[in-house]
Amino acid sequence: MWHDCAQLNRRAFLAMGVGSLLAQVGCQRDPLSAGSLEEIWGRRGVAEGRLQKPRAMAIDEEDRLYIVDMTARIQVFDREGKFLHGWQTPTHENGRPSGLTISREGHVLVADTHYFQVLVYTREGRLL
Repeated sequence: MWHDCAQLNRRAFLAMGVGSLLAQVGCQRDPLSAGSLEEIWGRRGVAEGRLQKPRAMAIDEEDRLYIVDMTARIQVFDREGKFLHGWQTPTHENGRPSGLTISREGHVLVADTHYFQVLVYTREGRLL
């Protein structure tokens, strides 16, 4: 996990509404100040590794990035932006998940506010 400014900014991830992901912002003393863009990955689309309006993201202790997008898919990427695997929430006709975090136990928690629930998954995508 990242605990100081240098680590946090070196591996900061920002989502853009157009579906691209900007990764690895250069380290600054102030975590909120602009860094230098080093790489762009995660193009718009609905295929594996592509994003359709990212809504939320979380990073686990192994530096894997989990992203939920408007298609109700949770996708997992490594620190270089390589797609690892993904899954879709069981129900999404009334709306899409709007939040994502990793629990202390390592479970992926997905806030599915349109259904008034939090979905709990293993890191591999199995619904608990």
